[in-house]
Amino acid sequence: MINFLIIGLFLIPGKYSVEIPYLSHTPKIDGNLESAWKDALEISDLVDARAGKPSPVKTRIMLGYSSDALYIAFVCYDDMSKVRVHSSKRDACFGDDMVGLYIDSYKNREMAYQFQCNPLGCQIDGKTGQEIWEQHSDFEWESKGKMYSDRWVVEMKIPFSTLTFPAGEKQAWRIQFFRVRPRKSLEFYTWFPLENDFSHMLDHMGEVRFSLRKGHFVSSIIYPYFLISRTYLADSTYWEDRFGITADLGLSNNSHFLITIVPDHREIETDYPVISVNRRTAVGYPEKRPFFQRADEIFKFPLYAFYSRSINDPYFAAKFFSKGRKLDVGFISAYNRNSSWIVPVGEYSSLVSSDLNSLINIFTLGWKFSKGSYIGSFVSHRMTMSKSGNGNQMTGGVRWDLRFFKGLEAYGAILGSYTKEVADSSLYFYSILPDSFDNKYSTIFDGEKYYGIAYQGGLTVSTPHFYADIYTRHISPTFRDQNGYIAVNNHRSYNLNSYLPFYPQNSGIQEIKLGLETSLYRTFDNKFIGNSVSPYISLILPFQTQLKLSYEWEKEFYKWKNFAKKQFLASMETSPQSWISFNGQLNLGDEIYFYGNPPDLEDFKSAAAGITLTPLKSFLVNISYHREILSGVYDLYTLWLKTQVSYRSFYFRWIGYYNDQQEMYYFFPLISIERRHFVRIYFGGAFMKPASSKKLMYYQLYLKTSFTIGR
Repeated sequence: MINFLIIGLFLIPGKYSVEIPYLSHTPKIDGNLESAWKDALEISDLVDARAGKPSPVKTRIMLGYSSDALYIAFVCYDDMSKVRVHSSKRDACFGDDMVGLYIDSYKNREMAYQFQCNPLGCQIDGKTGQEIWEQHSDFEWESKGKMYSDRWVVEMKIPFSTLTFPAGEKQAWRIQFFRVRPRKSLEFYTWFPLENDFSHMLDHMGEVRFSLRKGHFVSSIIYPYFLISRTYLADSTYWEDRFGITADLGLSNNSHFLITIVPDHREIETDYPVISVNRRTAVGYPEKRPFFQRADEIFKFPLYAFYSRSINDPYFAAKFFSKGRKLDVGFISAYNRNSSWIVPVGEYSSLVSSDLNSLINIFTLGWKFSKGSYIGSFVSHRMTMSKSGNGNQMTGGVRWDLRFFKGLEAYGAILGSYTKEVADSSLYFYSILPDSFDNKYSTIFDGEKYYGIAYQGGLTVSTPHFYADIYTRHISPTFRDQNGYIAVNNHRSYNLNSYLPFYPQNSGIQEIKLGLETSLYRTFDNKFIGNSVSPYISLILPFQTQLKLSYEWEKEFYKWKNFAKKQFLASMETSPQSWISFNGQLNLGDEIYFYGNPPDLEDFKSAAAGITLTPLKSFLVNISYHREILSGVYDLYTLWLKTQVSYRSFYFRWIGYYNDQQEMYYFFPLISIERRHFVRIYFGGAFMKPASSKKLMYYQLYLKTSFTIGR
């Protein structure tokens, strides 16, 4: 038995460590496997990620590379009548049959690029890692899919300029290939066996090796755009034009310099509406601008020390980053207009809006060692310019993420801040903020100076059959970070998040999690704020159904009064057929009305439901409804309707929603045409109409053209 295990250990590297051939003739990305693939390496042995058994359906994967790109082709055999597929824009084909890959180009288990496609070649891309799981990044790559009578084929071209990787001609990357089949259950097959260990995806990867042709993979890309709009507001109409450009200059395969003037949002979209009438903290939104998405993992820091949307309206910005095997360096400098930032005062926070300009600088430096361990530093500075007196705010600190062995990690960060407020008492913020903090500083902006400190630390234990995250967070009442998202201060918390997963065999239930979340909250000077205990159960059921039930007991001390709250929460997502999916959430219990005089505990009900219909491959309708009731205080809802048609390079989208809190209707039509990722044309609008009026309060029509020049 021991001899068998030793032999097995030596066999695995040979099977899952492969050499990729150089393709002298590169394939055309069109879904047809022409002769250019004859010299490619072929992989065909995928296994069930949960059970470890061979896949019941055949999948062929072909690999090759050229002087400037990696080429991958997937050939997926199946009963084509059961394949789920829809034509959609990027990052919107979840729920379809899928193939894809993860690339850890530095082999340090810190972060992996993710590329995946449905059978028509519609793309999903992003990053995944120890602290990252997102699909907001939009990389420049090509894909095309084609469906046949007994199989479907996807071809991908991933330019080396899209990735960062170590310097040198000889390359060895960790890689994982996968295929997803949503049938009665969600079937997930991988090249390297996952052993049902989804919590350590980056530990279960094979290796590909190849030799780069020197200098050919370094490139520069320019993204210019032009926008013209007609706007109506307050009985006046005006025309506006705007030109912007972003340049990504490749200095080497792992170092880039980016500059931007009036950066583009790439896709003109709207943030999802929220009900915030009884919310004590500022609302945060994801980043969508390509300039800030590029290498954003370098700038991520605990406690949300950098929130890129705090650079809300930059006229000019520059970014440099370099990712090496051992050292990461990043720098951002921006000249920002109409500056806004978040001001926390205890358990409250508010977004401050202004017409002031500010100069912002962000610097990060990180050292990687062992397999997945990291020590980094961070410095940020903002100078806000005002005629009555400039403001200066600086934050700096260090972080650590120490991986002792698989399944045991210690992490943390410590930050210090210096704030000299801008001297401008006219700056706007919501009146919910207290008049003073730390017993000696006023909330208004009057040029005061103060220092603050923040700390976070924790320990994570993670195995296939047990997970626990124990962490603590401490933020002083004078800690500020105008380039970050600090929603509360004067705060100490002690937290536990743990669960036990079970994987029943020969049953309709794929996974059961029994979990417990508990927290203790205190002020920075150790006065009791509250505590909570929340047991929960989550299930993965047939038909891509996920169900979670939880019950929370919470005590909270608020404005010199103790409150005891109880809440029941239930959430569900399901997709019983390829053309329909549902989601819903229910919250019943008690909640404090924070703005009552005095505050009081009221019955609270919140319900959200959504349905997505895709009766045709190219047509989608999404309807979402959210209602929130605080007994005797408010009864509000939002209603969201989205319709989209996507066919080849043509895309039409119409969004309409009603926000009962604002008593306002919003409409966002958009038509876009894309030509081979290089030219994009958008024509759309934004409309606002009060519920009490038949007349539009605001509208804007725009035409935008953007280009991608270079590779």
